[in-house]
Amino acid sequence: MSVLHSDSSSGPSDFENACCAAMASAFHGSTKDDSAYGSSVGPATLPGSLIEETQGYDVEFDPPLESKYECPICLMALREAVQTPCGHRFCKGCIIKSLRDAGQKCPIDNELLLENQLFPDNFAKREILSLKVKCPSQGCNRKMELRHLEEHEGQCEFANVECPQCRAPFQRRLIEDHMRLECPRRQVSCENCAMFMAYEDKQDHDHTCPLAYVICEYCHTELIREQMSSHYDMDCPMAPIPCTFTDFGCPEKASSKEDVKKLCNDCFSSTAVGSDRLIENTSSSLSATPEEASQLICSLHKLTRHVLFRGLTAAEDILGLFPENFHQSLKKLLTKIILENLAAWRSEAEISQISLPRLVDMDWRVDIKTASDSVSRMAVPTCLLHIKIREDASPCGDEPETSVVTVELSKETLDTMLDGLGRICDQLSAIATK
Repeated sequence: MSVLHSDSSSGPSDFENACCAAMASAFHGSTKDDSAYGSSVGPATLPGSLIEETQGYDVEFDPPLESKYECPICLMALREAVQTPCGHRFCKGCIIKSLRDAGQKCPIDNELLLENQLFPDNFAKREILSLKVKCPSQGCNRKMELRHLEEHEGQCEFANVECPQCRAPFQRRLIEDHMRLECPRRQVSCENCAMFMAYEDKQDHDHTCPLAYVICEYCHTELIREQMSSHYDMDCPMAPIPCTFTDFGCPEKASSKEDVKKLCNDCFSSTAVGSDRLIENTSSSLSATPEEASQLICSLHKLTRHVLFRGLTAAEDILGLFPENFHQSLKKLLTKIILENLAAWRSEAEISQISLPRLVDMDWRVDIKTASDSVSRMAVPTCLLHIKIREDASPCGDEPETSVVTVELSKETLDTMLDGLGRICDQLSAIATK
């Protein structure tokens, strides 16, 4: 122990250098108890960056730390205390950094000092590790020996730990509630689509969730978001009809679907088609010229009557009447409006006596052939009936369309028809005599 307490003013002798070398060879000879808090790795094996960052113990001692255990460089409790041949104590990391940065001399007395002349002060190390310290965590009143501080901090309920989700520091006793109730990165599920996401992302998700309920801005109907596009195109009576080139940035929109529905109903009637008032109203509501409005009215008139008198009831059949380059949304909308109003238009046609297609010519002949409705598939007398039908004259000035229909009738079918026609004649005669 004479080397530990040697006079700091005496220069390094051969004997002292020999002692220093002998002590340095025992650098790793610290006891297990001494290495409980901090590393005992020698300077030759410790990375330079780690040595430079290792300073004294920045903890609160109770009672306060004696000056003899204080590093003169970092002014904190000695960590891995080493002693110089001139009798001064330093933290191992502090003195090695000083020798490399400020030159090979003792920071206290400027005596020549080499790294291999440093030797561990195990006595001071054991003394320091046995000193009482306070837990540095706010709110914790525990005291323990310095050697047990690291173990205590690993369990202290008041020690700050990092939230694994948001990386924010919280006391260990609060971290569980924080992760479950407060953490902005805690996992929550959407009540509409059941998708999991971070809590801070849920507000943005709510604005785009396809299964969230939203209100139509035109008719105030509540629907899920993924149905809204179809609702705008087909169902909403107040939504305007977008331009065909809306996907390319055109902002223009036509009248609402309610206006289109009303126009279809007006165009079905023969009396309203030639009305100047209808042309004027259509021109105003659609921002079209009178010529364009008149052409549109005639087209809708032909379309609605054609569907009704031809008995078209399938959407595919009606959609097939439109040109291929026709506005897709408007084509679907018109088809939907026509199908919804067929029953009402049929009743209107009967009440208003709107003329149905008329029989203008008829021819027939009897032939011996295999009747298509014969079970025995034998040659039997069959009646071939040729009927020419002409639709009513269009108020748009077009030539009425004429169709020819050929019907094959067996004797049994003719008997049934004649019996039915006889009853019709009787009913007409009875009505005529009243």
